[in-house]
Amino acid sequence: MLGLVTPNGAAIRDFREARGMRLRQLADLVGIAPSFLSRIESGQRGARGRTLHRIAEELNVQIESITREKPRDQE
Repeated sequence: MLGLVTPNGAAIRDFREARGMRLRQLADLVGIAPSFLSRIESGQRGARGRTLHRIAEELNVQIESITREKPRDQE
């Protein structure tokens, strides 16, 4: 399981907005505070892998699409 991961907040926001979701709606689906999601999207906070996996799942995207880490085969 991933530990603390560097999210790509702009990508999360872009995917969320493209799906017509409000910040509060996604935060509720993921089970985090809207203020925490806002800080992730603005790049002020990192997030644990589990949280990012839930965000990716709710946005229906691959985890690699919303993080700044490269998959191991690209290192």
